[in-house]
Amino acid sequence: MTEHTPSIKKLARTFLSIETMLPELEQEAASAKNEREGIITAKYFKPDQDERIKEWFTKFLTLRESLWEIIDEVHQQAAININDIKTDDEFRLFIIGFSAACQVVRLDRLLLERVATHTFIQRKLNEEIPEKNIEPKQFTNIFEAFVDVRNAHKILQAIRFLDRNRSKIGSLLDDEEVGNFVRAFPQYRNYLDEHKRNYLKRSVDFFRHAFRRRGARIKQQTQFRLLEVSGRVLSECVNKTNKQVTHEIREQLRQFLKPGDVFVTRHKYALTNVFLPGFWPHSAIYIGTENEREALGIEVSTQIQEKWQGSICTFEALKDGVRMRTLENTLAVDGFVVLRPTVSQKGIKQAIERVIAHEGKQYNFDFDFFRSDRLVCTELTYRAYDEIEHMKIELKERAGRPTLSAEDLCDLALDTQMFDAVAIFGVQNVNDLETNKQQVTKFLKNSYLANN
Repeated sequence: MTEHTPSIKKLARTFLSIETMLPELEQEAASAKNEREGIITAKYFKPDQDERIKEWFTKFLTLRESLWEIIDEVHQQAAININDIKTDDEFRLFIIGFSAACQVVRLDRLLLERVATHTFIQRKLNEEIPEKNIEPKQFTNIFEAFVDVRNAHKILQAIRFLDRNRSKIGSLLDDEEVGNFVRAFPQYRNYLDEHKRNYLKRSVDFFRHAFRRRGARIKQQTQFRLLEVSGRVLSECVNKTNKQVTHEIREQLRQFLKPGDVFVTRHKYALTNVFLPGFWPHSAIYIGTENEREALGIEVSTQIQEKWQGSICTFEALKDGVRMRTLENTLAVDGFVVLRPTVSQKGIKQAIERVIAHEGKQYNFDFDFFRSDRLVCTELTYRAYDEIEHMKIELKERAGRPTLSAEDLCDLALDTQMFDAVAIFGVQNVNDLETNKQQVTKFLKNSYLANN
């Protein structure tokens, strides 16, 4: 046995472990085909759909990266040109490396030819996934690597080497470490598409994708900059002093609140009120205190735990981003209504764990519900509760895109069984905290008719 054998054994076992997971990934992709078609028709991702495709893509990237680590390890151990391979162990390394490369192509073709065949899916897979430490533009990077001439040339070199050394490689059919891979070579080669015409077609497809993405990005960045600037200016035009919600009102409410409650709020003299639909323009979530979090058994990362201490108890998307905040900060307003979700404690726990994963993301001044790397205020409630138990929150199309306004949330309390309106303050004739359910409902309905 040579000095390479222990490492070859480890590489072979690692590759086999990864290979056995690929059929499951393919099956998951096939099972989600109808869901992807529904997303394309709807033109947006529901929160649970967003989570599922990102979970699948995370698994995809993990397996793909693990295969590349095997290929890199093979290169480091062999440290010679492919045409200089002579010893049995060098051939074993080639077999493992070639097998891993075939599986990378298998994965890439799965992504490009069966999963991300529409621009909506491609855009979603290009988003950053900060909670998974996944950088943006992963789909584009994979597509670009797949049609890269240098990579295609390396694969072609390996195929030619394999054909020239068929007899030597065939002698390893019964090898303890790589024999199974040699026997699978006919199947592995099926993963490779060696036709030049197909390669050229993919190259053209990539350049179309890159061109569309560049055009869309320039347009999106231009629109976003304009909206961001105007949004920040308008947000600054809020009188933050002499608010109707006093310290006493907040303390009364604090005793009444339950984790998972949704605030819908209003500043009486905010310029943003003119541009956002309805009397109620903003929303946030009461996630509870540190003690309430522990009582519910809410599981969060250590990083979140370190931030979720002391007076922190709300979760809100404002111009400075999606962050946990204090009740004093969130309720520095002139009026509010509290909506209580009609789900179980288990559902509340699930919703808070789900939404808190977005902590630290940027605010979406473009109000684009398609993206989940930037969020608007009402989107937190949507991404927290949609598809939790009986919750099915429908988005409404405005200006050609799916949205959810803060007043739409109030409608859910008035017109459905998903939320109850349980407290209100600061609307006409309500100068004290009102918690009688019938009265809250009446005042909330009347608020729709109010003018500032």
